[in-house]
Amino acid sequence: MFCSGGDDYKVKIWNYKNKKSTATLTGHVDYIRTVFFHHESPWILSASDDQTIRIWNWQSRSLVTILTGHSHYVMCAQFHPELDIVASASLDQTVRVWDISGIDLCQSFWVENTYKYKVYARKVFDRRVRCSLTLMIRCLDVDNKEICLGVKM
Repeated sequence: MFCSGGDDYKVKIWNYKNKKSTATLTGHVDYIRTVFFHHESPWILSASDDQTIRIWNWQSRSLVTILTGHSHYVMCAQFHPELDIVASASLDQTVRVWDISGIDLCQSFWVENTYKYKVYARKVFDRRVRCSLTLMIRCLDVDNKEICLGVKM
């Protein structure tokens, strides 16, 4: 099984073996930039140009919650591989960390030139959010809300 999202504003769940869509989740009102499976729960996360992150239950085909707070396109979001946390990045120049156990924003960071980056949240959980910019890689220290590493490519 895998999932996809795109310019039709829909999240689709696919059966890899028979190459057919088994479910369609609707609710976004603009392009979907990211879809990602939860490591344990039957959840899919989707991030969209409609400025929201949505968490879906793929088994029941229902919406679990909508994370709001970004004021521009949400370019990327991912579940933490072990904890109940989501990291998201937006063209509003913020990286946000959400506590999904209580469905609440727990951290927000402003990042210069955010319009050029994508968050790599897989490594967020050694307490860092990694971002890549067109000619720059930056690493943000989540606890101190500051850039701890900047490398020009």
